[in-house]
Amino acid sequence: MCGNLGKEGENSLIHKIDKIENGYLLVKDFTNRNSAQNPMKAIQYVKDNFEYIGNINSFEVYYKR
Repeated sequence: MCGNLGKEGENSLIHKIDKIENGYLLVKDFTNRNSAQNPMKAIQYVKDNFEYIGNINSFEVYYKR
């Protein structure tokens, strides 16, 4: 998830994330990097709707059944 998200922006990304079943997502830790390019709404959606598994380097790992 980096770069321009296009016309539909984060809502389109959230829609794609919502379709994931039995899958893992790696989320980059943007805690100390406040930028308009960071898809914070989508990241919060993952945190609210996926199960937190742990960390791998600077990524948080989430799982959705």
